[in-house]
Amino acid sequence: MSEEMENRQIVINPDDPESVKELADFVDAVMQKVEQKRKEQRRANIEKNIAYRKQFIKKCLEKYAEWKSISTINSAEFENDRQCLSVLNKTGSADDISRVIAKIDCDPALRNSIVVQLEKLLETYGAECAYIGRSTSERKYNVLKAYYFTIPRIKMPDIIKLYQTEFGRISSKTSTVMVDRHTIYRDLRNAINDFSDLFWGVYNLFC
Repeated sequence: MSEEMENRQIVINPDDPESVKELADFVDAVMQKVEQKRKEQRRANIEKNIAYRKQFIKKCLEKYAEWKSISTINSAEFENDRQCLSVLNKTGSADDISRVIAKIDCDPALRNSIVVQLEKLLETYGAECAYIGRSTSERKYNVLKAYYFTIPRIKMPDIIKLYQTEFGRISSKTSTVMVDRHTIYRDLRNAINDFSDLFWGVYNLFC
């Protein structure tokens, strides 16, 4: 609310239509400011929520190889998606992420179910990228899988080297280029964003 509006003094004369209109205009301006602040807060909360979700998924992906190595369940035999999804917070902070990851670390059943959920989503993401059929989409899937889901994990410099061979050559009608390191890192960031959208989309279905 502007300083001018805050300091404004309105004297109301119920018998004066202009005075009543002035009050109505003032109230309307105040309510517009209040609604604008509410929208800004909702937008900030949404942005915070999206950032939290992406960071949480990134942490889970980073822990996948460790969790998988001590997992005692076959993903093909696991049905209870709700088990792993129901414990997750939809909003929070970095501290919340640390607490949830620590809880997963200490709970074998939950850890197993998160592993299964990540593997199911990887399969879904791979099918989606294959359906789209563009080299960028397939590369995002391959980079994500190589970096997070291969055990032992493939280091990023090795993934970049692979794409700097014939494997990473992109040909068009007019030119041929090699995929560079910046492209690979961008592909990984975009794949994590896609994976986060998939994960939380499933979460919204079950919770």
